[in-house]
Amino acid sequence: MPVFKTEFQFGIRKSSIVPQFFCIVPTSTGMGNNYGMEKVLVGLAIEHTLLQIGKPVFDKVENQFQRKYQHSLIDGYDYPQYLNEILREVFGKSHSDIIKSIEEFLEEFKHDQPIETFIEKIKQ
Repeated sequence: MPVFKTEFQFGIRKSSIVPQFFCIVPTSTGMGNNYGMEKVLVGLAIEHTLLQIGKPVFDKVENQFQRKYQHSLIDGYDYPQYLNEILREVFGKSHSDIIKSIEEFLEEFKHDQPIETFIEKIKQ
């Protein structure tokens, strides 16, 4: 869902139309130089995949993730096991197709160890 405001939040300027995940990028985590970029990239992969199916599906997965784990979908990067569980609940056996689509979105970045680790964990 696009954001139409201009303001500073978490050290990131958001203006015009940007995906909602860009609004919550941590600027300093102590978890590595690219942590914020990797988290946003994975968040975009999740958002893109679910929105390809439809906004109601995206909302359902996001709401279940929030209700069950008190996290937003961008936190799927940090908790791929939670994301996998929610996808199983929502899609049943078809959850593997969703994971495959997320993996295809990230294909270009699989050489980065954190992205590769995320993909391995979400498949378990």
